[in-house]
Amino acid sequence: IQQLKENQDDQIRQEAELARRGSDQGSVITPSQRLSYQMSVGFAEAYDAVSILFSDVVGFTSIGSSIEPEELVQLLNELFTLFDDIAEECGLEKIKTIGDAYMAAAGLPTPNPMHTQAAARMGLRMIEVLEDPSIVDDCGLVDHMGRPLRTRVGMHSGHCVAGVIGRKKFIYDVWGDCVNTASR
Repeated sequence: IQQLKENQDDQIRQEAELARRGSDQGSVITPSQRLSYQMSVGFAEAYDAVSILFSDVVGFTSIGSSIEPEELVQLLNELFTLFDDIAEECGLEKIKTIGDAYMAAAGLPTPNPMHTQAAARMGLRMIEVLEDPSIVDDCGLVDHMGRPLRTRVGMHSGHCVAGVIGRKKFIYDVWGDCVNTASR
């Protein structure tokens, strides 16, 4: 955490210097310039009150080995598009997908005092939509045996760090014990 604070202090000093140089030249730093700068140096921010949600498909290994890769991608696209809509509806930020795993967070980047309720609402909604025959049929959310997909959901709340690291293929990600616990 101390290192993150020092990095943020360095970033603030560098941004102030850029802003000073810009104002000396009569120009203003735009939000897109600031974001480009942050992406070029990497940035992270600590959050004290967030909820992390993970979901995965029950029996995914069996499903994946029983259908063509193109069908699998289509299935996951339908499922994750549905989950993206639920995340937006519940006020969570989608962080990433890895294989059949879907990760979202409540309480970042904008703090939300109701982060636990938002994450719980999303988790329940994810399960509910996969129990709705009309949604399952419309989206084709069935396994290789024609059974509706099922999902497991894990959540945990607490402290984490979120940000972008590296200089290529920028990805906003989240780290910390609450992430590890939610993923189990």
